[in-house]
Amino acid sequence: NTEIEINSLDPGVYYWHVASIDESEFPGKFGKYNYFTIIKDKSKPYLVINSPSDYCVTKESQIAVSGETEPELSVKINEQKTVSDSKGAFSGLVQLKEGINKIRFMVADKASNTTESIKNVICEQNPDVELEINKKNLSAQTETFTFISRKANLTGHTRSLSELLITSGGMGRLVSYADTLGEFNIHLEISQPEENVKITITTPAGFIRTQKLQLKVKNNTPVIQLSNPLSQRTNESQILLEGTIKNSDKLFINNEEAAIDNARFSKTVKLNKGINRIKFTGEIDSQENEIEKEIYLDQTPPELISNNVTVDNKKDVLFLKLNIAVKDESELKKTAAVVLKTASGDRAFVMKLNKLSKQYAAEISLPKSELKELALKSFIVEDQLGNKKEYEIQK
Repeated sequence: NTEIEINSLDPGVYYWHVASIDESEFPGKFGKYNYFTIIKDKSKPYLVINSPSDYCVTKESQIAVSGETEPELSVKINEQKTVSDSKGAFSGLVQLKEGINKIRFMVADKASNTTESIKNVICEQNPDVELEINKKNLSAQTETFTFISRKANLTGHTRSLSELLITSGGMGRLVSYADTLGEFNIHLEISQPEENVKITITTPAGFIRTQKLQLKVKNNTPVIQLSNPLSQRTNESQILLEGTIKNSDKLFINNEEAAIDNARFSKTVKLNKGINRIKFTGEIDSQENEIEKEIYLDQTPPELISNNVTVDNKKDVLFLKLNIAVKDESELKKTAAVVLKTASGDRAFVMKLNKLSKQYAAEISLPKSELKELALKSFIVEDQLGNKKEYEIQK
């Protein structure tokens, strides 16, 4: 054979020479030494894109691209393959489609280290600018939108990165922009029951569309009001909701219709453990007014984490220092009870809460005459909702 392949060599300098073997398998003289060097190359090749710039705009269906890297390396431009020249320069031509085009450049060196870069190119050839507002494709010269309050929200879709200029007599001028997906969100304060608005859309390529809007405010919108504020937390598994509703003959609470009598409503709602979201919806002429409240159902008593007792003997008096740590989903009561079993019977003492450490503490003094029978019997802890538990102490 005139060649050999050797694998798995470590970095370093390797010397080699060759001798021929005759038909009788006698070797001849070795020739001169040759050598090669193996190095570990973990450095990624540099890559500079000269053209195009990111998010550049063109009305052409193709664009010339160019860049620089290390000499004579493999370069991939999307699916096109090329090789950089002796100075590292490369170029190509990329076909574009309408909208945002991603052009991916990838260069690989001989050690298979790769570097990538992505440039976005906006291609616009269609002068007819699309426009959708509040899920409605606009086709008429003037479109009408009705809102239940003077605070209007216009969400929609148009050409990517377009500028939207909103003008009206009552609101003045407002400028907004579509994002890279063409989505936009415009908040308006309608100054009168009917407001005429003009939106001028200018695309990155300079195409312009003008759209007129008539914004109306519906005066007789439903108004929902609760008789009493809804507590944020409760330990009751169901609550009674009462209140009034105006400008509506229907009311839905969590999508279930609630009876209305002389504009008043009353409905019992069952709660689940944890966060409960209660949605009130009034309706008139297909216009809705909705409020949402949250209430947390907590029926779990505080949990005892640890307890600590220290005893100090002084003459005829015994001093006890008690500390207990607890945790709870709701706010704890300011006091807890500790029950001691003494010679004269069970005695309860009050422990006070430290809100920062969430620990109850008490200092108790007892005459030594009661030492014949003295034991820590239990702790009684309770949260502000009334969830209570007595923890028996086994020592």
